[in-house]
Amino acid sequence: MSFRPGLAASLRLFDPSAGLFQRARVAGQLLHRSGRELFLAGEGAGFCAWLKTEPAGLEPGELVEVVGFPDLAVRGCPVLRQARVRSVGRTALPEPRPLPEQDWDPAELDARRVRCEGVVVEQRRTERGWLFELQRGLRWLAVRWDRPDAPPDVAVGSRVSLTGVCAVTPTGPEEAAEAGSFQILVGLADTLRVLARPPFWTLERLLGMVGVLIGGLLLAMLWITQLHRQVERRGLALEREIRARQRLEQQQALEQERARVARDLHDELGSDLTEIAMLLARAQAPQTRPERRNEYLEQAAATARRMVTSLDEIVWAMNPRHDTLGSLISYLCLHAERFLGLAGISWRLEESAAAPDLPVDSSRRHHLFLAFKEALTNVVRHAGATEVSFRLDADPEGLCLTIRDNGRGFSQGMAEPGMDGLANLRARCERLGGRLEIRSAPGEGTTLRLWLPRAASS
Repeated sequence: MSFRPGLAASLRLFDPSAGLFQRARVAGQLLHRSGRELFLAGEGAGFCAWLKTEPAGLEPGELVEVVGFPDLAVRGCPVLRQARVRSVGRTALPEPRPLPEQDWDPAELDARRVRCEGVVVEQRRTERGWLFELQRGLRWLAVRWDRPDAPPDVAVGSRVSLTGVCAVTPTGPEEAAEAGSFQILVGLADTLRVLARPPFWTLERLLGMVGVLIGGLLLAMLWITQLHRQVERRGLALEREIRARQRLEQQQALEQERARVARDLHDELGSDLTEIAMLLARAQAPQTRPERRNEYLEQAAATARRMVTSLDEIVWAMNPRHDTLGSLISYLCLHAERFLGLAGISWRLEESAAAPDLPVDSSRRHHLFLAFKEALTNVVRHAGATEVSFRLDADPEGLCLTIRDNGRGFSQGMAEPGMDGLANLRARCERLGGRLEIRSAPGEGTTLRLWLPRAASS
């Protein structure tokens, strides 16, 4: 069997039909070794050798002689089949050629050392080792880690720089050629270096964060909806409770008002009716002398007139049309005219800054009138006064009734006749949550200041 020596570039001139069983011998430098497949360079040309048996001790950079059967139809570069190899020396590897950025023909760089940069878009383990997918512009590039050690931990999205050998598929004699399909093989003499780590906000993380936010918003909306429904149910329940409590309070207030009216009728009219009945019975007795009969009848008439006045006071206190400050002042003036006019005592109303239409409920009107009535009674009975003045003021907290007389006055540190009426006034004020102030001195008259809170009740 003969040998045909030749350079690597001359393999392309070999005619398979002229010497099908003629071997060729070429020399070159080993660029990469992948099992039984060798990638070699000789005098600016690249070629492959598919060895008959797997060699031992061959490293990239060695100068070798290869003998085998040429095969020019499988891939872009010449291939020697059933080859044998022998090392004859060692030298430095050639500088890798930069991989073009635009469109290029992989067959032209088959079995050549190249270098390139790209962004890792995928990293996976296959049967033949680790495979990286790099994006370079609009093209994707397959890079195979063809070394026994593990590849570096490269995160998806990292920008890397690498050197390797361009290999157009197929790489074995049993595989069919596929135009344009190639890989960059990273061997022992090659490098893969990370230039930049991926940014934190990748598309996947951004979509994940958006998904989390949307989920959180949906949960928040669901929680707010449930909370709103609970608030509505609780609001309706509170509204029902408030209405029920208001009805109960109104009913209690009505019952208290009815009890007060009944008490007033009993206190004011009951004893007077009894007195009238007794006076009329005495007047009708046969043994009663005529002059005594006339006295009894006059007393019964006076009591009846007093009953009319008391009944008028009760009706006035109950009438809601008089629930204003102006109506209260008018009725105080009417009583002063009736009572002090009969006693021969002049009176005057001092001007107040309070609004006449200020609401005053019947309970407070009634208590203020009773206090005013009792105060005038004390003036007529004990003060010896010739003039009385009074005024009624109102503020957001309560009502204040001030009564002054020019009577004889008294010493506040000593108990004198007539002090029981003032004690009754003080007790009434304290029972209603108010207070009574008394200013008096012998010969200087007396001033009573009665204050009741706005929330006073009967």
